[in-house]
Formats: sequence, structure tokens, C-alpha cells
Amino acid sequence: MFNKSSWKSVQFGDVVTNINSYFDRNNTGVYPYIAGPEITEGNLHATPSFAEVDEIPPTFKRIFLPNDVLYHSRNVEKLAVSEIKGITGEKLFVLRTKDSSCILQEYIPFMMMTNKFKQEIKSRLTGSCNKFLNWSALASTVCEIPPLDEQQRIAELLWAADEMIEAYDLIYNDLSSLKSKFVDTYFDSKPNKSKLSEHCINITTKYGKDESEENCVELKCLEPHTGKITYFVKKDKNASSYNVFSKGDVLFGKLRPYLRKYTLASQTGIACSEILVLRANQNIMPEYLYEIIQSNSFIEYNSHLSYGTKMPRTSWKLIADYECYVPSLDEQKAFVSKVNNISENMTLVKQQILGSKLLLNHLFEKIYGCASNV
Repeated sequence: MFNKSSWKSVQFGDVVTNINSYFDRNNTGVYPYIAGPEITEGNLHATPSFAEVDEIPPTFKRIFLPNDVLYHSRNVEKLAVSEIKGITGEKLFVLRTKDSSCILQEYIPFMMMTNKFKQEIKSRLTGSCNKFLNWSALASTVCEIPPLDEQQRIAELLWAADEMIEAYDLIYNDLSSLKSKFVDTYFDSKPNKSKLSEHCINITTKYGKDESEENCVELKCLEPHTGKITYFVKKDKNASSYNVFSKGDVLFGKLRPYLRKYTLASQTGIACSEILVLRANQNIMPEYLYEIIQSNSFIEYNSHLSYGTKMPRTSWKLIADYECYVPSLDEQKAFVSKVNNISENMTLVKQQILGSKLLLNHLFEKIYGCASNV
């Protein structure tokens, strides 16, 4: 795709500089800032936070401009391109081309996203426990850069692929917000609510300590927010107890309910004692019960009433008293159908996102001979 014989080896610091322009903290007003948590691994887009100057951490005093590259010195997988002017702290490098006739600003992030570049950077980290990257180590890293016309072509190609991913991400987030608003509006606007204990029971059927079970679920198996079981584990023979669950049961993690660890079981298995097993009665569909469990109202209720400071938990006793709206089965079916329609569209968009990321990785392999973790 590109003739690499014309690419030249340079030290990173010879073509890119770390900007140290400082913000006057005597200013007043609301300012945008970007910290490490605002940057997601594999995502070039960071959403800034906004705060009054006296609310921004005192170490945040370095200015970045639009198109500057923000690079985390503690996590080399975190890299973003700023879209506005703002403030950041000492843990982020603010990177800018020294000379656009040598290296284009829009090309820099993709060069840094290659696995080859990241592996080299990881070998240069210092520190024992909390490893970090010094500017001198980053500046002395050798990288290959193509001629300007090829940089331009590469940047246009990869930015186009990235913009496609970003567009699908926005659609997915809009659908997710639509689903959440639809569910919350439906549940919150309904009268004649009843306690959840009238519609489901807490299954506490114990599984034999010495018996084996392949479909064993612990809290770490439940992916937050998504309703997915990412993997199963082997049953811990030293664990006190496991509860049996069946297809159609709703599993809900008691520990830190705000993490939203839940799922609608698609098969039988066993769950650790930190997971409640809820089984629907005849007057409620399992799918409808699952929507109740996912609702913001339910999560906020349990988060507010959880007991324990460091490791807050909810319980069946608390959940049993939660008041919810449970209509006729026909109305439940209609509601679940509408929610499923949104969910199915979200799944289709998610597939497009994954496909676009595969395309971007394929382009990285064709251009650089190695992939990138997007």
C-alpha cells in the first residue's frame, strides 16, 4: 500500500515537542479540562469536564489547544486528540509537531497508536509499582515517518475510519439514552404500584459443595451495564454456598448495585452468594422483571439503601420492598416488545462498530505491519 523505503527513522523528540504553556489560575470563570479518566483506551476522542477554576485540581495548569495530542504518562494505551482549548494536569503530555513540514499534526496520533510504538514505550517505563513515562524516554524513542504526502494520505484514510466508528458510537449512545428514557418514563408515570415480592421470589436452593458445575457465575463474570456473562468459572470448593438458577431467572449482583451487574439467564447454572437469583411468578414475564431490575429507579433505590461503607450491599429484604408497576401480561408483552426493538437496533449498531474497528485494525496492519488496539 505504501513504499516504506522512503520512510526515515527519527527520534520522537526531534519532530514532536511536549508543550508546557501554563494557565493563570488567578483567572475566574468556567473552563474545560481533561484528566486521565476522560480518556478511554483505544478512543481518540475525550469528552472534557467543565468547572470553575477553584474547583479544578491545583495541579491542572497546563494549556492544550485544538488538535494537540494528549498522552497519558501512566497508561500508554490512553491517547486522545483535543477538539477544544482547555487545561490538563502533570500526568498528561501535550504533544505538538515541531515543524509541520516534517511531520503533520494529524498524523502523530496514528503513529503512536501502533502496537510496535506502544511496546517500545512500555519497555521505557520507570518506577517499581506505579510505572510512568518520562519525557526524555518518550523523546528518545525511535520511530519511522513517511514523506509528507504519504502522511497526508495515511491520516485522511485512518481519520475517515475513526470518524465512522465515532458516528456509530454516537448512534449507539443515542439509542441507549432513548431506551433508558423510555423505560424510566414508563415505570415512573404509572400508578398502582406493588411490592416486587408479590411478583418474584428469591431462589436460595443450595448446590452441593462437592458437586461440579460448569456454568458457575461469580460477580466478576457479570459485565457491568451490559447484562452479559463474559465467562464462567470453576466452582470454588472453599466457598460457603452457591445458589442454583434456571433459564429465565434474573441474576442481580448485591455488592455495589450501582455497578449494574445483572443478567437474564439463558441456561441453568449456579451463582455465588453475592448474586441474588430472582424467579418470576406467573403474573409477570421474566423479560419484564428483567427490565424492572435494569431501570434507573431500581438501581438508585438499591444504591441509596445499601448497607456498608466500603463495600455497600443490597439484599433480598430491600429488593422485596421495592414498589413497581406490573400490568396485565398483554401490556407487559407490548412493553417488552418495544424495548426489544430498541435493543435489537443497538445490537446492529454495535456490530457496525465492531466491523469498523476491524477495518481500522486492518488498515493499521497494511500500513504499519502491525495492528492497534482500537
